[in-house]
Amino acid sequence: MLAFAAAVLEGAGYRVLTASGGEQAIEIAAQYRGPVHLLVTDAVMPGMKGADLARRLRSSSPTLPVVIISGYSTDLDAVSRHDSFFYLAKPFSGEAL
Repeated sequence: MLAFAAAVLEGAGYRVLTASGGEQAIEIAAQYRGPVHLLVTDAVMPGMKGADLARRLRSSSPTLPVVIISGYSTDLDAVSRHDSFFYLAKPFSGEAL
């Protein structure tokens, strides 16, 4: 899913930074010299939940738009509304992303 999402966003003209987990994403975002315009994260990742990653990145960039993707919708809808995250159910199309 990571490769698919990256390809779709790159095809739409975005510069895409990828990470295998939350801690790596935080490191990459901290080292990146340009602005981060959008965070697309999986709800469940190694070492950190996507919502926790989003909250940490938003601590330094409060208006960062966040899309959380997941195959499980159990409690994500409530989290998304509370934190103003967008939610995208798996599987999803390039057009939906």
